[in-house]
Amino acid sequence: MGCLSGWALSGALCLCFALKQKGAWLTKSGLVLIGLALAKLFLCDVWKLSLGARIITLIGVALVLLAMSFLYQQVWLKVMQKNFN
Repeated sequence: MGCLSGWALSGALCLCFALKQKGAWLTKSGLVLIGLALAKLFLCDVWKLSLGARIITLIGVALVLLAMSFLYQQVWLKVMQKNFN
């Protein structure tokens, strides 16, 4: 699980830096890192948990992804408005 959270955190940091530096390669690498973390979670780690822990984990991951996408969209809109004006 430590490797998984490291990948996800690195991906989130790449996305944050991509917004500040406007780097497409940072955005892509951040999304790839988050995708790898999710793939590992779904393909390996979740099946080792009990049913209740699996349900709680998947709901938690869904909520974190929703929050990340909302925050990324809000920051991206502010950056675009700042660049437009």
